Amino acid sequence: MECALPFRIPSILAFLLLAAGTAAARAPAPADGPLSLAECVDYALEHNPRTRAAYLASRSAGADVAVAEGAYLPTADLGVDVGTSGTLGSDSPTAEPGLGTTARLGVSYLIFDGTRRGTLDGARARLDAAEFRHRGVLLDVALDVEEAWLGLQGALWTREAVDEIIAQADYQHRLAAARHEVGLVRRFDVVQARATLREVEVQRTTAANQVTRARGDLGRAMGLDVRDAPEIVPIPEATAFEALPPVDRLIEDALAHRPELGEAKAAVTEALAATRVARAGHLPSIKADASLALGYDTRSDIAAPWAAGVGLTLPLFQGMRTTNTIRGAEFDEDKARTELAGAVTDIQFEVWAAHTAALDAAAMVEAMAALAEAAGEAVAVAEADYKAGTGTIGEVIDAQARRATARLGLLQARLDRVLAVSRVQRAVGRILAVEAHSTDERLTR
Repeated sequence: MECALPFRIPSILAFLLLAAGTAAARAPAPADGPLSLAECVDYALEHNPRTRAAYLASRSAGADVAVAEGAYLPTADLGVDVGTSGTLGSDSPTAEPGLGTTARLGVSYLIFDGTRRGTLDGARARLDAAEFRHRGVLLDVALDVEEAWLGLQGALWTREAVDEIIAQADYQHRLAAARHEVGLVRRFDVVQARATLREVEVQRTTAANQVTRARGDLGRAMGLDVRDAPEIVPIPEATAFEALPPVDRLIEDALAHRPELGEAKAAVTEALAATRVARAGHLPSIKADASLALGYDTRSDIAAPWAAGVGLTLPLFQGMRTTNTIRGAEFDEDKARTELAGAVTDIQFEVWAAHTAALDAAAMVEAMAALAEAAGEAVAVAEADYKAGTGTIGEVIDAQARRATARLGLLQARLDRVLAVSRVQRAVGRILAVEAHSTDERLTR
């Protein structure tokens, strides 16, 4: 049973995302030299446009909270009027046109309104949801980079294996040619060995193309221009892996760390707030107002009228709008609760399925390793028989082909294993690598 990746995925602090400007048309190339998985993830979290967009969305939701909090503060208005007036057809001295100026200061405070608390709670719930989405994007980007990095690593492993297969086919060709020169085998053996060599040499081009495509996938996951796709630090093919935790523990971790679950809970909170706002439509509102004016007219003295009072508004009938709004909000609340329950079930199954797939992948590695070992022994026997003159070149080539197939199958099984562990991490919502480090927590908390 194999598991968690022996690399640590670092996080990037929020202030780095805040400081990052609008993404340029072409992101700056990373540092020269091969990059480790941690370096690739760091670069992606800083330069991938998805992380920046999610961060700005959470900041926009934060501004909405500030707007809702402003409803608890008084409002003040200052106005100034300048004009002239008079009376037509009058002999009165005051009928002459005069210039007047009036300055007004008004202060208003909402003492009670049943909708304010619900509106604020709804805004805070939307902020929580936006922050969970932001964390989810960070985790997705990190794991996308991890999978692309591992895909490139697998392509490099395959290219190395193909080079080994070509070297072995070349050896078989040279062996057949040497034995033909001394008259031990027919020329057909040489021709057949050469054809086999040319056939496996074709795989070199395929393997090189796979490396190029995998490098491009990694560049895209990092937010790079494909022309700047990086080289990576290779890891040994037979890297040791720790055992996966029990599935029950993984499910508990997922329910505690999956951003989607936090977002679903925030949706329930928002629905509750919307219901509270709707029910407040039956409540009165109380508002206090005060005003002070200062007026001056060229035909009269300065005047300073003022006013203050408290008003009560009680809704009586609004065409059943409030009742139907409450009913719709209650339906939305039930819908949000149902979606939360469904999200819990889906996450539990996703973790179980990913854990099962990882165990199956580990078992496949063991099976393919045994097959590759047996195929290697068959090649050794076939070569020994051929050198002794008791075997044919066809038997050697067949055994070599089976070993090549087993070798490539083992590589694919090892890659499937590490990718399966990566999918377990995605299902859990955090990095399962070194438990002593808290970088995965920074990505998800």
